[in-house]
Amino acid sequence: QETDPSDLFHAKKKLAKLVREFGVTFREGKEEDDDLAASVALLLFGNADQEMPGGYSTNELSDQSPVKLVASFPQELVLQCRATVLLKGIAKKLGVPFSLANVWRESC
Repeated sequence: QETDPSDLFHAKKKLAKLVREFGVTFREGKEEDDDLAASVALLLFGNADQEMPGGYSTNELSDQSPVKLVASFPQELVLQCRATVLLKGIAKKLGVPFSLANVWRESC
């Protein structure tokens, strides 16, 4: 099933807005980059194999990693996000699909 490009655009905008509302800030010149903000959210909470908007990479060590452009991250989310990234890495290595967003969906 094809997704309407307009729906994707609006979803990315909404996701980027939520990331900024969480308190994530980005390096100078990237503050308004919605692809970057949405990529950070997808990296932390989406599927490990999710394609990132704007050509960003899911590999945190890559030059194209959105993490490299984060200026600050809310302290209260650091432990949760580290745990999420570890779980996603283990799940990917074991071939088990894992998305924190899907796990929390019903609770939200």
